[in-house]
Amino acid sequence: MKILIKEVNSSIQDSDVKWYLADESLWITSYSDYSGVEKSIANCFGSFNWLYNVNDTLLFEKEDGKFKLAIINLTEKVEVVESPIRNDISVKKGDIYFMESKLCDYEFRGKVNYVCEKDYLYSCPSEFLQDNDTIILFITCNFGFFIHEQLLVGWMLKKASNHLELSTIGEKTLAKSGNMVIAEYLRVQKKCEEDNNLEPLVELSMRLESQDDIASLAVKECLNNILSFNNR
Repeated sequence: MKILIKEVNSSIQDSDVKWYLADESLWITSYSDYSGVEKSIANCFGSFNWLYNVNDTLLFEKEDGKFKLAIINLTEKVEVVESPIRNDISVKKGDIYFMESKLCDYEFRGKVNYVCEKDYLYSCPSEFLQDNDTIILFITCNFGFFIHEQLLVGWMLKKASNHLELSTIGEKTLAKSGNMVIAEYLRVQKKCEEDNNLEPLVELSMRLESQDDIASLAVKECLNNILSFNNR
């Protein structure tokens, strides 16, 4: 996907960036349900997930091509990693504009990495991470896109645990160690899939039973979905 960079303020705010752990998706939009996204499609170009395709949704205003919203699929893609990205990647602030006036198919390539110690999520193929021409353009304080020679190649979310959202509405508070809870869940989930053994997930659910911070609630929502499905 070819884009232009402009040093202008984005309409997206940090509060619009929502990580739905249970739904395995990242929303970059003020909308909280898909009906608002669907209404935007008629006035936008870009990529959107339709019927059985696996596109990520990235919409841009028809009028001027400015970035409107995104919904990024994280299904079975998130892995906990220890090493952060290199710290000498050029960083800019601004917004992105779509260079084409059409609908297209687009999906971010590669796995999604969660760096527990730094509490950030990112997705970018390694060949671009190592390329000195790749930059990160932050459209909010915490969310940005990896761009390589006018190509959109990845994304990054800092302070990821602060952006956790529940699928169900309820009272929630931030956890001081939310990143640790998330990392533990992701590691346990992966090992359970490899070993075909749900017992560690049951044990984690029991340990979090009395916790009511946002990270624990988000993880418990995931655990309830997994355990309920496997108990059918």
